[in-house]
Amino acid sequence: KRDSKKPYFLFNLPNGLKAVFWPLKGIEAVAVYLWVKAGSWHETEIKNGTFHFLEHVLAHGTKNYPSFTQLSLKEEELGISASHKVGGASTKFSLRVPKETFSEALSLLSEFTFSPVFSKEGIERERKIILQEYLDHWDSPDNRFFFHLLESYWGKNHPYTLDPRGVPEAIKDITREDLILAHQKYYSPGRMILVIVGDLDPNLVKKKITEYFHQPKGKENLKATSKLPKFFKKIFFQEENINQVAFTSWLPLFRLRADDWKKRYTVAMISHLLGSSRRSRLAISLREREPLAYSAGSTFIIFPEGAVFRIGFSASLENTARIIEIIKEEIEKVKKEGFTQKEFLSAQKFCMYQISMSNDSVWSVAENLVDDLFWRKRIYLPDDLQTAVKKISNKDLTEAAREIFDFNKATIGIMSSPENIKSLKKLNLGQIF
Repeated sequence: KRDSKKPYFLFNLPNGLKAVFWPLKGIEAVAVYLWVKAGSWHETEIKNGTFHFLEHVLAHGTKNYPSFTQLSLKEEELGISASHKVGGASTKFSLRVPKETFSEALSLLSEFTFSPVFSKEGIERERKIILQEYLDHWDSPDNRFFFHLLESYWGKNHPYTLDPRGVPEAIKDITREDLILAHQKYYSPGRMILVIVGDLDPNLVKKKITEYFHQPKGKENLKATSKLPKFFKKIFFQEENINQVAFTSWLPLFRLRADDWKKRYTVAMISHLLGSSRRSRLAISLREREPLAYSAGSTFIIFPEGAVFRIGFSASLENTARIIEIIKEEIEKVKKEGFTQKEFLSAQKFCMYQISMSNDSVWSVAENLVDDLFWRKRIYLPDDLQTAVKKISNKDLTEAAREIFDFNKATIGIMSSPENIKSLKKLNLGQIF
């Protein structure tokens, strides 16, 4: 079904699959994105790492291509460039496909998704590979630091702290039966979003989607939800064999609904003006007025049950105390005085430009479409987002900043060498913030 005012076709299949096609003329590549509601946040009742293990095993053969080699050769024959990823909320399959092999590629994606062979040999081979992937990931101090932040902020054993890779004990314990049961329960059309973008005939796309994704509906079950914890000031120190000091502060944002674009862009504009742009207040203070840090700024992270405003920097020990002092001064100034009208208009204009460029490729269009349908259950066009930005006032930014920057609810993490940590503990950060 296509609204004449919309540039896309939306298909809602009887089995619950939500699919959308956006035609783009004159492009040889086709983007095919399939998201499945199956991520580590859903693994509270199954072994952590199951969906990541399953994503690996799917590549080890299908009904018609029953080995890793045969399946890989078929993908190459069709010119498919594939990328697969498991996160907290979903498993994502992203394909770059030549226009001329689209039909076969979509058929292969369907077979890959719904008809894996679960070979015992492939499972044991991937178990060894996944354990190596686990060791690679946790060998990084930055990854360990991020996990420490997650645990400190959300609390131990919270669903949002479950790593998609799992833990070695679970990886070693996941059985073929575990993988088959997880596949049967979660890999159903009712838990999937399919997006196709490219220069194709809409009738062909509809026909092929109906032909290849006709499987039974399954159950729309086990949503990844969790209550917000009570936030209070927490400070932790992580000792690592590094010379620089890594500082991060996470501040809880107000409940940020996925479809509340006005609030989302309000936060984006605050971050832009405080620390994420080259002319932000922190960039000017920490790089121009006093050249203290190469890496310093702000951003925000979205979780289904709450969002986080992040402020962070990396610097030498001797610069750390002064940087913290400047950050606190700039934030207090924003809370007291807000941003100037010139700053506000500049940030608003920047957001409008960024939105206007948000659909600049088949990949960007596909990413935006699947993100909308997955999180918001409807599609928003750039005009919709620009309308939301136009409704934001400078007063909205000031009020939001005063609500966000409450360091009595902050989780602060500091990572450095043991010697530097001893010095940093003497700063008494609890009193500074």
